[in-house]
Amino acid sequence: MRSLLAIWLVLFALAACNKPDIDSDLTVVAFPNPATSQIAVYIENDQRQACIIRLFDPNAKQIAEMKVEAGVPTDDIRFDLEGKVKGTYRIVVEIGGITLVKTFYKV
Repeated sequence: MRSLLAIWLVLFALAACNKPDIDSDLTVVAFPNPATSQIAVYIENDQRQACIIRLFDPNAKQIAEMKVEAGVPTDDIRFDLEGKVKGTYRIVVEIGGITLVKTFYKV
């Protein structure tokens, strides 16, 4: 009975913990998907926060990185895929302490 009470106390304590505020308005869109020679990235970033955008190939090797300064629009970012292998690529965006990942395919 004591162990059951201890479990309930732990659950209530965890439920009362402050959860981090996450800006759910941040969105990453990659198009076209599947891509052939180029991928365009749109980041919904109404506050125009600084961010870092990284592109990873199918072997999880980073093949590109772009640092976007605060105040710069993030609605027309493009990466060249010419000569890259076919497969599943990932775009990783770090913005305001949040990491967003978007997957796309190169054919």
